Amino acid sequence: MASNSRKTTSWFNMIQKVVGNLWFDHIRGWHTHKDDFNILFDLRSTALKISKFLEKQLTNEDVESIVKQVTFKNMKEDPGVN
Repeated sequence: MASNSRKTTSWFNMIQKVVGNLWFDHIRGWHTHKDDFNILFDLRSTALKISKFLEKQLTNEDVESIVKQVTFKNMKEDPGVN
């Protein structure tokens, strides 16, 4: 029982650090390596990279529609993705 409690406390402390003041430092740390790894930060550029990889041409309207549909807000409200 103590082991689970210790793990939960440790996990909770880690989340507090990330969600608290260290959040932007956490993101900045990953962002400095954006070109080193396949990390996708921006929805618009991500949609364009994926379409290029799939060799699919997208119109500006297609890209805007994709960006709108994959926001956290819209995905949270869409029962089809939950």
